[in-house]
Amino acid sequence: FAKSDARVTIELERFPADSRQPADKDTQYGLLFSEEDIAGKDGYFEFRLPALLASYDPCRMTVRSGPDVVVIDDILIGEVWFAAGQDNMAQTVRTSDAESLLVDCVNLSATRFFQMSVDGLSDLVKEYSYTPLGEAQGGEWQRGDQTYLMGDISAIAFTFARDLHYAWDIPVGVVIASCPGTYIHSWLPREIIESDPVMKNHIREVRLYRDR
Repeated sequence: FAKSDARVTIELERFPADSRQPADKDTQYGLLFSEEDIAGKDGYFEFRLPALLASYDPCRMTVRSGPDVVVIDDILIGEVWFAAGQDNMAQTVRTSDAESLLVDCVNLSATRFFQMSVDGLSDLVKEYSYTPLGEAQGGEWQRGDQTYLMGDISAIAFTFARDLHYAWDIPVGVVIASCPGTYIHSWLPREIIESDPVMKNHIREVRLYRDR
């Protein structure tokens, strides 16, 4: 978001990884993409970045609007997966047999995990919304080589990203949206529940049906 009707520009640049020399003539470095947009009355703007092949070469994205500049460094291009579920998905590395793999973190700087608050709430958003929100509460990207953080993320997400990274030799990112202690119907689209009378009646019987 920016100021109403403000002009916004974006630039995406790529740089050679530390272990590589920019000698590959088939790889473009420097400015990959640039575009500008005018924010709407509500300040909303949007850019669609080009599809890129997986690479360890880091990218930098710069967004400008008037005197305001936002720079995001160390962006890697690769596989992105979504890890959602309840207790099994939420079990952490530290509380599972995956803890022995933490010694391998030194090799996992190209694996990234988006971690958010367990209950999805924050000081800014203290109650659940009936409609999707524009951002995850308390969310941040963590690198696989941050051993002190990896012990507290999903064991399934960690081992999956590690194995895929080694198998395909590309960066891997996982968005973790696990929430322990939730009911399975909480994860189902409303139209699925409404179309299944057995499921809908059961949810009514346990007094967990909501009309919104």
